[in-house]
Amino acid sequence: MVLPRRRTVTRQNEQSCVRPIMQSNGASGGPYLTVEPMPNGGTLGNDAMVMFRQNKSVDVNGIDNHELFSLPVVDATAKALTDKGEVILILCNYAYHGVNRTLHSSGQIEYCQNKVHNGSVKAGGRQVTVTRDGQCVHINVIWGLPCVQMEPNTVEEFDKLPHVVLTQGGDWDPTALDHVLTDCKN
Repeated sequence: MVLPRRRTVTRQNEQSCVRPIMQSNGASGGPYLTVEPMPNGGTLGNDAMVMFRQNKSVDVNGIDNHELFSLPVVDATAKALTDKGEVILILCNYAYHGVNRTLHSSGQIEYCQNKVHNGSVKAGGRQVTVTRDGQCVHINVIWGLPCVQMEPNTVEEFDKLPHVVLTQGGDWDPTALDHVLTDCKN
């Protein structure tokens, strides 16, 4: 999971550690953006081009408490294929690791008014992300993980190809998606 760097908040002489949770998984390999049904932000791999480094960092915690500390938060772009041809994906608010493929949160994509249908066609799913401007980004399912094939774009491709916003800029707060349907009292 991706955890924003600890920061101390002072309220009426009271200090508390604020560390909202953002999750990721540990998948790797191949030129794919993994689209996981997680409640929050993504981790950028080597399959995209960093455009802007924000003035913040996060800690990433994964399987078996493996941790990566102080990853910078970035905005990036990548070339991908839609039903209308090649596009430049706009990917804002990612923890930048720069290794293997990008891990992305379906919740973060959907918060930006895109619809993620990442279930396998073999299980009745659609394997597509429908963007807010009506483009369909194809999703492959490989080893049970939904992935979008993408690669770093060139400057010429950035200038020439249409841009598709998958995640928005500004501060990303994964708790914006919180909604409790049950109250477990066990």
